[in-house]
Amino acid sequence: MAEQMLIKFWPQKLFHRIGENAAMQQVLFVILFWSLIYAASLAQDYAGSSINSAAYYFSESVLFNTFWLFFIPFFLIVISSVRRTWFLDRGSAVKGAIAFVIALMLTLAHLAAFALFINLASGITLPHIFSFAWVMNEVLTEDFYLVFSVYGLLLFVSLWFYADRKSEHQSLAYARKLTVRDGKKIIPVNTSDIRWIDTESPYIAIHTAGKTYLHSSSLTKIQRKLDPEKFVRIHRSVIVNIDSVAELKSRLNGDYDVKLKGDGTTVRMSRSYSPDVKKRLT
Repeated sequence: MAEQMLIKFWPQKLFHRIGENAAMQQVLFVILFWSLIYAASLAQDYAGSSINSAAYYFSESVLFNTFWLFFIPFFLIVISSVRRTWFLDRGSAVKGAIAFVIALMLTLAHLAAFALFINLASGITLPHIFSFAWVMNEVLTEDFYLVFSVYGLLLFVSLWFYADRKSEHQSLAYARKLTVRDGKKIIPVNTSDIRWIDTESPYIAIHTAGKTYLHSSSLTKIQRKLDPEKFVRIHRSVIVNIDSVAELKSRLNGDYDVKLKGDGTTVRMSRSYSPDVKKRLT
């Protein structure tokens, strides 16, 4: 029975976790996009050979079209690292020059990795071996400008996007007070007094040291008003004030119990949020 319940609900939990995790969404999008390009290239090879009544070599088509799959790791490297680059605050000319150099390095690394892969894989899967030098010469001649353009465009969009986001983030004035209802009264609560916030459907509960207030907003909307340096999501239904955290205790399954200062209240932290919280506490 337990196994049936696990089989029934684990996809729902997985999709829910993906829906909450923007980084995971980016990873899945990149993998899906380039996998579709790979599949389309295989179909194009087959269609071309059929139209031209030419021989279709499935093994070679599968092997050489992995060229498109090599975009996946390099895209993920760029997306995950560009937001933390030191030159986001530099001028447009400096960013452009650095982006040019990085795009060139990514292009050469992509082509070299692909040529090495073909050299090694052809010796295992094909009756003849394609040398590294021959493959490298082919891709440099035919695909260099395409690959360089793709990485250049990715860097251009990423650098300017994250620079704008960083500027916007720095200019935001986060709320110092939240207005809540206390019976028939409407009172302001200092955000510095908030220990944690969780959901009590259909409301959210704002917990301070002395009292709990119900609020009709959603957890996501409240989080946008709070300083992300102070308040962090630890579960899909819980936000904590990082200054209120006393300790983390592992549940030995990836999740943690977060003990808060004061009365020792414990709230649960999901494994998907733990890396960010641990980073904040160090």
